[in-house]
Amino acid sequence: MFRCLLLAIVGFGALPASVLAQESPPGACAEYDGDAVSLLGTITLETFPGPPNFSSLYRGDEPISEFVLELDEPLCVKAWPDREEGPLPALAGIVRVQAELPPEVPVEAELLARLGERVWLHGRIRPPTSRYHYLPVLLEARRMTPAGFDRPTLPEVPGRPELPTTGHTR
Repeated sequence: MFRCLLLAIVGFGALPASVLAQESPPGACAEYDGDAVSLLGTITLETFPGPPNFSSLYRGDEPISEFVLELDEPLCVKAWPDREEGPLPALAGIVRVQAELPPEVPVEAELLARLGERVWLHGRIRPPTSRYHYLPVLLEARRMTPAGFDRPTLPEVPGRPELPTTGHTR
């Protein structure tokens, strides 16, 4: 089952993840590693502290820039109690998600060209799994659509990018 979530811009700046992620009420929320979602918001590029301590740019940690989608409407995510690596709580009030870009999907150049613009990002919701994941929710982005298009109805999340077809067969 595909879930499309329409989300509107909320400008909270750089609030801590604990403020952005609160316990979620039961209902129609996204699922970690679940169905494909389409999220609408403004694409930004934010700088976070990286190695060696992942705590402070002012104390010498390497600056790491990541794409963040500032959502039009808050997102909620269902709990994942039986996760092999440990349970994850339900979250609500998510207004910023980190856009994780798989290397085989050429979305990065398009996102750079659209910084500050509203876009649809299509993909799957993922939990943070490393120190390079700075927000409580990641979106593994597989496609991007400019916001001027109507709300997508069936987002596709391919395992690998599809090649264009030319009509020729061998």
